[in-house]
Amino acid sequence: MRSSFARLITAATLIYTALCAPAGAFESYLYLSYKDTGKVYRLSTGDQNQLPTGFVFACDPGAEGFVVDKLRNYRFVSLVREGEFVRTPGYIYRQVFDGLAVDADCGRYGHSQHQDQRSTLIPGADGQPVFRPAGAPFSAGPGHPVSDGIARTGLSEGEYAPVEGRNWYKIPNGSWYQTWFPVEQPASESYKIFYDCWQEQNFFCQESIWRGFVPGRVFERRVGSGTSRRFIRVATDGAMEILADAGDLSKMESRPGFACYHDRSGTIGEGSLLVHTWTGTDAGAFFINGESSSFQPAVTSKSPLARFVGMNVSGASRRIYVIGTDVLHEWLRENNMEQAGAECSLAVFCNFEEGRQTRVFVYSAPEKKIYCFGLNENGVLKASYLKTIVPGLAVQAMHADSYGNLYLAGVELSPSELVTTADFAAGFESLQINEEAAIMGETLSEDEFQKKLNVKSDLTGRIVFSQTGNAVLMMVYEGDSVPVTIGRAFLNKIYMSREFCFKNQTLKGLHLPPDELLRLTEKPGNTLAELQGNVPGFPDEFVQPEKMLISVHEG
Repeated sequence: MRSSFARLITAATLIYTALCAPAGAFESYLYLSYKDTGKVYRLSTGDQNQLPTGFVFACDPGAEGFVVDKLRNYRFVSLVREGEFVRTPGYIYRQVFDGLAVDADCGRYGHSQHQDQRSTLIPGADGQPVFRPAGAPFSAGPGHPVSDGIARTGLSEGEYAPVEGRNWYKIPNGSWYQTWFPVEQPASESYKIFYDCWQEQNFFCQESIWRGFVPGRVFERRVGSGTSRRFIRVATDGAMEILADAGDLSKMESRPGFACYHDRSGTIGEGSLLVHTWTGTDAGAFFINGESSSFQPAVTSKSPLARFVGMNVSGASRRIYVIGTDVLHEWLRENNMEQAGAECSLAVFCNFEEGRQTRVFVYSAPEKKIYCFGLNENGVLKASYLKTIVPGLAVQAMHADSYGNLYLAGVELSPSELVTTADFAAGFESLQINEEAAIMGETLSEDEFQKKLNVKSDLTGRIVFSQTGNAVLMMVYEGDSVPVTIGRAFLNKIYMSREFCFKNQTLKGLHLPPDELLRLTEKPGNTLAELQGNVPGFPDEFVQPEKMLISVHEG
């Protein structure tokens, strides 16, 4: 007997929440990205008849930016890699082994070079030159000598660990060279040979435009571009034999990064789309509506993993802001606040007071809090701390409208956990009694059936529980700090069960409200096992979205 009670409650809650959205609320949209699809929901609306809440349409997965503009275009921005990684032209700086040739040509077991095994690591590498002392096998010499200062300036973070007191040389990128790093096992005088190569791959940011009563893709365009880098290294011993502990390819990749910001102002309904691309700690590039921009940001972040971009437009002037964890720490320090543990996990910008102030909201996931700063657009730029918001759930998406209202989205499980009796009562899904299932298949008169229901015996079975997953959209009004839920999207359920045994109990006596049934399991002689998943007949249908994005249509 699988109850539909929880499903009815979920549907009713969704409708109630939508109807109770704040009066005059803008249309708010939530994009959920999964492995194979994207889904768009409208979670609040100013016109329930023309624009009802609920699922709107399915689209492509993998978007990193989502905008619903004034013309009600649904716009998605995603990153696309172009081609394969190729070797970057140019040079690298290394402390090449420049000792005696006899010391260079020494394997980890003490013998000299006898078999070039490098092609096992890099196809076609056997016979290639090695930068090391002249006279050693395959030697190309140590390279072009350079100063310590020039070499260290040309190194990227994590690329090479310098050895004190050794000379620096410039060699072509993608070269084999001998190092001053000894082979550890077994103990020997063998010095490792490295192959170091920087590679690059182009990428671009693609905007897909969807529109229509049943939205469909109408066109695509490039709105930004950049180049990602990766560093690869393999190693042999001094005799060019593969090392058991260092022969595998190691990679260090600077992932391509991009962030975008949609400015609603302007004469055209589409507004202006600002895109910032970067790799590693570089300054990156900026594009406005797909055109390269020479604007220099008023605030700059060098964060390699996550940056967030905003823009203040006043007439013909623009101010661009790029923030990451480094900028957040700087702002907290300037406002005499603790920086330890703070992280710029998400950030959004909004301009209000006719552009005289830019409001910045920064979510720090480790701290589970949101910092709010104000940027004064008149005079010296200063980030002033305004308030802290505690969202009450793990925030996966944020958005700020032109009135300074903040929107938050995340996934909520109800009940949030299955620990207490109250949790289990709230998550009750179904009661399955083995003995009841057995008599259901018998041909019995009503009188006989009632008699069986009232026979006392030991009864076994399972109680099925569920947690209902919802994507939740919350709103923090400008001037307030308390999030208010304005919409939910049903994401299905997770099922678990507990095996039970009731002593000297009737079948009829088990058909109780969930809280009473659970209290019955606590009576002496009765047992209730621990939770377990993979419940027969109840497949888990809840899937955590890989990405969540919010957009608000302001008319």
